Amino acid sequence: MRTLTVLLSLPILTSCSATMVQEPGPVEHSSEYGPTRDATGDRVGIVSYLNEGLWPIPGWRRENAYELMHNRCSGDYTLLDEDTSTSEPTYYTQASSGTATTYGFTSEYVYFTFRCN
Repeated sequence: MRTLTVLLSLPILTSCSATMVQEPGPVEHSSEYGPTRDATGDRVGIVSYLNEGLWPIPGWRRENAYELMHNRCSGDYTLLDEDTSTSEPTYYTQASSGTATTYGFTSEYVYFTFRCN
């Protein structure tokens, strides 16, 4: 029974993390025609997390996003923007008794734009 509990808990624990979409830091240039710096001199960072699931999972993911930004910036960072985005639908078809039913699922993600101070 204990093994079953651990196996069932594993997906919940591993799904409680945020993702660094773009590292903050100096702007890298690959074009001779591109700007030498963006408007503020450094590239901003972007962190995202899945904003759904049973309570308190979205809160844990948000806290993990804060932790990622804090660790990347050695503690001091500024949130520049917070935005949400809904994914394209994923479709699932279930066939039963000669009838097929199709379901569509979307996911909502939160994106933090931040800069290290």
